[in-house]
Amino acid sequence: MSLDTGCLIPDREVITRRIEGQMVFVPVKSGSVDLDFLYSSNETGAMIWEWIDGLKNVDQIVDAVSREFEVSPGQAARDVVEFVSALTEAGLVSPREGLK
Repeated sequence: MSLDTGCLIPDREVITRRIEGQMVFVPVKSGSVDLDFLYSSNETGAMIWEWIDGLKNVDQIVDAVSREFEVSPGQAARDVVEFVSALTEAGLVSPREGLK
């Protein structure tokens, strides 16, 4: 999957909470929370996370970020790809196969 076209799905074992514009991510593995692996994001990251639903592709998320935060499509693409790459590396999202 290419990050610029693919759809992503959130890991089902991640609890998220929006707190004052930020999103806090808490991975839950085997029924327990490991506090050594808490993640947070700014308002942009929170919006990106909310758009990761397995149906929207990365291009659609880039367009939404560009419009919402009034940044160029190029800047939005860099920000989205950087954030999505970090989420993927942390195991919080994965590619949804078969959808583009």
